[in-house]
Amino acid sequence: MPMTISTRQFRTIMRIVASPDDPDCVEPLPWSILRSLHELIRCDSVVFTMFDARRHEIILGQDVGEPADVPDDQWTGLHRAFWTHYWDSPQCCYPDVSGDVATVTTASDFYSDRQLHSTAMYSEYLRHIDGEREMMLCLPSEPGRVLRLLFWRGPGLDFTQRDRDLLTVLRPHLYAAFLAQKRRHESAPSLTHASSSCYGWWPPATPTARSRAGCRSRRRPCENTSNTSSPGCGSTAGRRRSPEPSAPRTVDLQGLAIRGCANSDRAGAGMTLRYTELGTC
Repeated sequence: MPMTISTRQFRTIMRIVASPDDPDCVEPLPWSILRSLHELIRCDSVVFTMFDARRHEIILGQDVGEPADVPDDQWTGLHRAFWTHYWDSPQCCYPDVSGDVATVTTASDFYSDRQLHSTAMYSEYLRHIDGEREMMLCLPSEPGRVLRLLFWRGPGLDFTQRDRDLLTVLRPHLYAAFLAQKRRHESAPSLTHASSSCYGWWPPATPTARSRAGCRSRRRPCENTSNTSSPGCGSTAGRRRSPEPSAPRTVDLQGLAIRGCANSDRAGAGMTLRYTELGTC
């Protein structure tokens, strides 16, 4: 059955698909894309990260949203717990173990709430950072060094199939945006030392960053971009009541799932997304 989206959601999707409104951005993804994802998928935070799961090294990290309210002196222990239990936590290591970087997954694909709460990863790490609900979208990359977009929620409603479908449709475009940023970074003039500490995000030949490898953390200096700490978390976006819908107007957006696939794989191709205008909701 075709999925319907509101006018507001349609405009948010088109902001992601179109050229970003911050073309001078040198971070892994334009901030406008991360903000738009945070608006499109109701969640506490959106995190873009890559880490070396075998060497326990953070390669890049970027997030939108509020920082997790965790005292700095607790992060050493939380960091240790994350890596200790990483390979025993299928919601974390699934793309590394399976090689599947195309499927959008949630923590509930692997555990019921009761099962999750009984795991060491939850008791020693996730519960301390309000990491109750997680959805993960991977971009084309190598197992062990996977590019991930993580969507986080605290206790409450889980992510839906609709959320997964939206991300599957957008996946080729997000990867294309990442590659465009990579090319822009590689062709830019050399950055100053001060700038490179914030924006020298592209994976170095020999990564040395070794810190909070989990999924959410307090923000460090340089806003929300880091290759020395785990990406952060965010606040729940406000929700507005929609007005009475006018007569629906439907437009087939199947092309959204096809354009850009030459730069990735076929995940998302062939899906049909339909746009129903619902006023200004």
